[in-house]
Amino acid sequence: MDYNSFLKWLDQANYHDYLFFIYFFSSFILTLWLVPQASTLSRCWRIMDRPHPRKVHALPMPRLGGVAVYISVLLILECILYGGFESQLVGIMGGATLMVFVGLLDDMGKIDYKIKLFVAIPLSALILIISGVSCEFFRSPLLNYFATFIWVVAVMSAFNIVDNMDGICAGLVFIASFFFFVVTLLNEQYLVGPLACILMGSALGFLRYNFPPARIFMGDSGTMFFGFMMAVLGIKVRFLSVPKNISWMAPVFILAVPLFDIVLVTISRIRRHLVPYKSPGKDHLSHRLALAGLSHRGVALVHYSLGLIGGLAGLIVSNLNIMQAYLFIGAAFAVVLAAIIWLEKLYSNKKGRPE
Repeated sequence: MDYNSFLKWLDQANYHDYLFFIYFFSSFILTLWLVPQASTLSRCWRIMDRPHPRKVHALPMPRLGGVAVYISVLLILECILYGGFESQLVGIMGGATLMVFVGLLDDMGKIDYKIKLFVAIPLSALILIISGVSCEFFRSPLLNYFATFIWVVAVMSAFNIVDNMDGICAGLVFIASFFFFVVTLLNEQYLVGPLACILMGSALGFLRYNFPPARIFMGDSGTMFFGFMMAVLGIKVRFLSVPKNISWMAPVFILAVPLFDIVLVTISRIRRHLVPYKSPGKDHLSHRLALAGLSHRGVALVHYSLGLIGGLAGLIVSNLNIMQAYLFIGAAFAVVLAAIIWLEKLYSNKKGRPE
C-alpha cells in the first residue's frame, strides 16, 4: 500500500478502525509498564515460584504477572462501556475478577487445587450464564447452558495447564485473540472486536517479559484470567452466514493447541492408570517436544506455529458448507489422533517414569 492508498483508506475507514488500534496499543503499553511493578511487588511480598523437580526453571521467579495483565485489561475495558455489550460486561469482568482472586490465592499457597477446579471454575461459568453470556448452538436454552458450562470449564482448565514453560500461554493467547479479532471483523461484530484487541495487546505486552528466558510468570491468576477470557471470546463470536450447528468449530480450532494439550495429558495419564487432575508431571506437549531435542524457545515457537495453523483452520472451516466442514473436522481428528500416538511413543521411550 503506497502513501496515497493509505490516505484513501484513512478517509474511508470508519471510526471503529481507529478504535481497534487505540485499544490494542493502549493495552500493550499499559501492560509493559505494569508488569515490572508486579514483579517488584511479587518479590517484596515473596510470592515466588520456587524451583521443583516437576518444573523447568532453576531460580525463584515472580508470579504476579497475571495481576498486571488483569489490571491492564480492566482499565482499558472501562473505555468500551457502550451499547448492548455493557449489560454483559459486568458479568464477564465479575467472573474474571473471581478467577484472578482464586488464582492469586493459589499462587500464595492459600487454597487447595480442588477448590479451584471443582468450585471456582464452574462458578465462573454460572456467572456468565446468569449475565446472559452463553452459547447459541441449540434450540433448547438448557442445552446451550450446558454447552457453555462445559466449554468454560474445558478452556480454563486447558489454559491453566498449558502454562508449563516460558512464553507458551501468553503467545497462544496473543495468537488466539488475533484470530478471534479477525472473525469479529469479518462478521461485523464491533462490540466484541475491542475485547479481542485488548487481550491481544495485554498478552503481547506480557510476552515481552515472559518469552524464554522468562523474567516473570503470570501465575495461576494469569492463566485463569486468560483462560476465562478466551472462553468468553469463543462464546461471543457470531457468524453472519455459518449454520449454528457448525459455528462451534471455529473457536475450537482457534484454541486447538491448549485443548489438544489437555486431551493429550488426560489420555496419557489414564493409560498409565493415573487420575489426570491429581497426577502432575512432565508429560505435556511442551515437555515431549523438549524430549525430542528442542530448546525452550524452540518449544514455544512450535506452539506458536501450531496456534497459527489452528487459527487459519478456524477461518477456513467458517467458510465451508456443512458437509465440507464435517469432512474437514474428520481429517483434523485423524491428524490429532496420529499426533497423540506419536507423542505417546516418544514419551514411552523416555528412560524412567515421570516426576
